[in-house]
Amino acid sequence: MKGWLLLLYFLLFFLFITCNSSTLPLSSCPHDQSFALTQFSNSFSIDCPFFNPWCTVSRAKTISWKEGTNCCLWDGVKCDTETRNVIALDLSCSCLVGPFPSNSTLFLLRHLRQLNLAGNDFRFSPMASQFGQLTSLTHLNIYGSLFQGNIPLEISHLSKLLSLNLSKNYELIFEGHVFESVVKNLTQLRHLLLTGVNMSSA
Repeated sequence: MKGWLLLLYFLLFFLFITCNSSTLPLSSCPHDQSFALTQFSNSFSIDCPFFNPWCTVSRAKTISWKEGTNCCLWDGVKCDTETRNVIALDLSCSCLVGPFPSNSTLFLLRHLRQLNLAGNDFRFSPMASQFGQLTSLTHLNIYGSLFQGNIPLEISHLSKLLSLNLSKNYELIFEGHVFESVVKNLTQLRHLLLTGVNMSSA
């Protein structure tokens, strides 16, 4: 009888621990990364009536971002389950409108592995060379986001890239020496999408 009571006690104790641990809040992302995200968001206005032919559905994801809350729970943000570093940012078709600053705090998110900015309106901003600082990236997508000018050589520094989508940015120019560096250095690249990019000098 005592054996059964002891077993029952341990079962109840285990259930108590399990139930309580499941209600514990998730660890927050590092404050500097949360700050970088909010500053990035504040760089743009939100205009969901803006028509982008490349978006089936647009949604203002960043409008729900609140300073002082856990950014790992923000719409479009994914964190590493152990370190809580921000590792993925999906802001595709998020109604972001405005020039893309070359000193954007986005480039402080050095743990980013996936970055999707497709279908926003960056007002024909140059594609900043600072994209090349995000050396952990495996996926970069700026499809149809109104970038212009020369694709920076620094893109060839992203040696871990598996997928690079620059399509539907009709004012982007892929110069020959940059294209050669990309082909030479991005040896893991499996998907390179360049529809609509000016390749005349490549």
